[in-house]
Amino acid sequence: RSKSKASLAESLAKELLLRETNDPLMETLVATLRDVKNAAARRAVMKELSACLSSPDGLKIRNAVAILSRIADKSVEPELVEILSKLLNGYYGAHEDPIRKDLCSYFVKFKSGAAVPGLLRGIEKQWNHGLYETIGTICDSHQEMQTDVVRFAERTKDINVRFGCLACLAAMQETKPRIGDIAKLIRVSDLSYDWIRGNFRRMLLRNPKESKRILLEMLRSHDEREHEFALEVLKEMDVPIGEIWKAIGANPVAVIYNYFFEDRDLGLKGLWETKKKLGDSLSGKTTKFEHLLRHLLSCL
Repeated sequence: RSKSKASLAESLAKELLLRETNDPLMETLVATLRDVKNAAARRAVMKELSACLSSPDGLKIRNAVAILSRIADKSVEPELVEILSKLLNGYYGAHEDPIRKDLCSYFVKFKSGAAVPGLLRGIEKQWNHGLYETIGTICDSHQEMQTDVVRFAERTKDINVRFGCLACLAAMQETKPRIGDIAKLIRVSDLSYDWIRGNFRRMLLRNPKESKRILLEMLRSHDEREHEFALEVLKEMDVPIGEIWKAIGANPVAVIYNYFFEDRDLGLKGLWETKKKLGDSLSGKTTKFEHLLRHLLSCL
């Protein structure tokens, strides 16, 4: 019975490869072969479809990848990585999107480290859909790949590519981010973007031991965005105010005060004028005084 199933599956695969038009019958053949459960039948389909993976025919490649991404084992990984490379070089025309989607599905399933260089090139081509999660999942299984992603981000001059690399690293779910290397990718101006702040914050919280040093260093900055961001994350990490005081060598009240005012040599008259300015509004309806109090109380 198993042999007959394998023979039938092989015949269906051959029929699929002979067809040149994307019609309902072709779609039915693809759907049927994607759902093959019998081991012998799967092997027969893999053998038949693997033989066509060097074809320049975009439709054949689209169908083969759609099926193999579901039923194939790791033995076809080199061929699928090669297809990814060709896809990046403009092969397969209008079939690019479905092929990319199914390749990502396969690479996630087998945590294909060999695919990461190509996937990073995909970010350069603005292939954002699905790539971040794919690379993040692979980095969860191959921690050394974090270094490859960071280096790729360091080399680029395209801010969108750098942001894409950060999104890949933020997509990791199981492995601690190498936050010391990742923090070097963050520019002060990046903290003006909510989604960058969110991704960076998530990575910092997943590696609190290493993150604390980075955040305390940010508190020494005179930039308002770094101060605000560092205080928010330290609060979420439940770092006590005494530890902040000890680490930065200054009274935290003074540090928070300097977050609002750069002039550190205020006389009595200047101090009185400064007191009046505490009512000035920040963004939204919060006053500087309320903002100051909130951060002071959150550190207690």
